[in-house]
Amino acid sequence: MEENRNSPRYLVHWRSAVTTEDGDGPVTVQCKTNDVSSSGVSVICERSIPVSQVVTVHLLIHPGDQNHQQQVVEAHGIIRNNSYSGQEEGFRLGIQFLKFAGDGMKLLLKHLPKESAPGFAPPPPAAAQPPAAAPVLAPVPAPDKRQPQ
Repeated sequence: MEENRNSPRYLVHWRSAVTTEDGDGPVTVQCKTNDVSSSGVSVICERSIPVSQVVTVHLLIHPGDQNHQQQVVEAHGIIRNNSYSGQEEGFRLGIQFLKFAGDGMKLLLKHLPKESAPGFAPPPPAAAQPPAAAPVLAPVPAPDKRQPQ
């Protein structure tokens, strides 16, 4: 099955929450990210949320401490896939981001690792940098053809 992705995915395991509406009002489910890209997130949750459901996602990028402010990215998204994962003991939800609140996209990109996850799409090319010059190799001397005596 070919994946239709425009953004590399990064293996990051952040605490997260997904909020959706049901008949009685908003319901928030605590989750953990499996991987994240600039266009979406895969989370593991204890509750299933139907495909095509619009949700609000909160990603806890930095929990905060006495020296750092808590950093949370908020985005609106849509559930694109949902499957039960026995390995993670929960539902793996694929969520496509639709819109970020405030500087959410900037904050997200700042905290993604510098390289994508193994087996995932390669990281985007560096912005307008010329390719590195090929290393210059010294010639290898020809073997001595004299017979040992």
